[in-house]
Amino acid sequence: MVFSDDKGKNWRLRCLVVEKDEELGYALPMTALLLIPLMIFSAFAVDIGAWYLKGQQVQRATDAAALAGVVFMPNLATAEQVAIDVAAKNGMIDQRWVDAGNPGVANANVVVSAKSDQLRVRIDTETPAYLGKIVLDEVNVERYSVADITSDVGFGSPNSGLGTGNLGPSDLGSPGGGGSYANGFWLGIKAHCASRPHGDPFSALWDTSGNSGAGCSNASRTLNPTFAPEQEKFVYVVDIPEGITETTNIEVLEPGTCTSASAKAREENDSSPLLQFRVYASDNTHDFDGDNLASTPVFDQVFPADACSGNNGWYTLASVPPTQFGKWYVEVNSRINYDVNETGHNNFALRAVPDGGSGHLCARSGTNPTCPSIYAREWLGFYRSPNFGVGGDPAEFFLSQISEEHAGKTLQIQIFDSGEGMDNIQFINDHDQSVDFTYRRTNCSVGKDCSKPEDTVDQSSSTCQGNPCLDVTNSRYNNQFLTVEYDIPSDYACHSSCWWRIKYTPPNNRTVSDFTTWSVKVTGDPVHLTE
Repeated sequence: MVFSDDKGKNWRLRCLVVEKDEELGYALPMTALLLIPLMIFSAFAVDIGAWYLKGQQVQRATDAAALAGVVFMPNLATAEQVAIDVAAKNGMIDQRWVDAGNPGVANANVVVSAKSDQLRVRIDTETPAYLGKIVLDEVNVERYSVADITSDVGFGSPNSGLGTGNLGPSDLGSPGGGGSYANGFWLGIKAHCASRPHGDPFSALWDTSGNSGAGCSNASRTLNPTFAPEQEKFVYVVDIPEGITETTNIEVLEPGTCTSASAKAREENDSSPLLQFRVYASDNTHDFDGDNLASTPVFDQVFPADACSGNNGWYTLASVPPTQFGKWYVEVNSRINYDVNETGHNNFALRAVPDGGSGHLCARSGTNPTCPSIYAREWLGFYRSPNFGVGGDPAEFFLSQISEEHAGKTLQIQIFDSGEGMDNIQFINDHDQSVDFTYRRTNCSVGKDCSKPEDTVDQSSSTCQGNPCLDVTNSRYNNQFLTVEYDIPSDYACHSSCWWRIKYTPPNNRTVSDFTTWSVKVTGDPVHLTE
């Protein structure tokens, strides 16, 4: 290289470059070698995020499908179809959805299986690789969900009769192991002109300032804040299991007002209300009743005052063939004659018995799994007659069936006008133990009667001869709602049939009548994911 300085003199520069043979061409092959793994890692960084999002989509679809299908158990065929439909609506389309004539292209495999009341839904689908196609074309994404549905709390009776009072074997039959099928109370409902403080917070249109003064012509009447103009308060479930081979008759004892000396429910009188009975058939949503009660009833009748004769006082509401097994609903309403001054209560009983049989009851068990059962759906009108038992003797009634699937949850009992005239009430578990509990007045939150006092803090149970109890002396909870709660231990194991009981203790040497409205449930979502 030649260059000149500022004085015109030329200079020559010679550069000597020395290269080592072993370093020649290093950058190019290393770049080529590293480019492929760099591309793979970059591709996976993008694709893994896409696969993760796809997994979330599949998981949401399995959750939705399992929760939607489990309410149809134990009808697995219907539960499976619903699960497939819901999965498709969430983007996971099984070929069976397309084969049924629905739009779309199959892109997933939906597998449904069941165990008892649990439903398991597994969905697998292929998702493409994007930048990662250099290694693989697609990836299989699989997720599953298990949904469970907690069965109803059998509330009121362990046999196929409810509110059977002190009826004898001629009406009910006798249990094989001895004892009686009589429940020790009548089902009952008050007239619309009755006094709310007499025990029915929903049927009485009017409230009064005290225990007396019932009647729609009473000048001191005030509107009952918990009056329910709509129905569905007193609804009873008749559960007819799959596998039954005989037609089942759903029958009611003396649905009309019966005042004759031979009437079973002798506490009725001329002011007892007429009753309307509606019967709703079962459907394929075995554990969901909202659609049943919104359907057209298969039986709808108001019984006149003389409807207490024939067939020993029993009247057939519906005859259910074996093919229509499932849960049937009997809704009872006394709000019929608004222009009549009805102030009393109407007592009745329900039973489910084989068609053409003797009318005898049964109890569902492992040896008799197809026996129907009857229990209250939400609220039960409960009348304890003074004609039952001896004055001063305690009385026990079945409360609810608490099985081991309820372990770790809370048993919640709501009572209106609890134990009026009694000394105390105990809650007896299936091990014959009086359980401890908490309680509080909940008039405003439960019954919307905010004029009554409301407890904000749970009270501890009282002690009666060393046993936990609810002190109801001096009618202290007259015309008020109570909520009683018991935390079921997480290791709870029920004994025998799992039925709990109520024990009423009246004052010594007194025979007490009582009309009370009860509700029993186990808190928590009945439909939930377990896996």
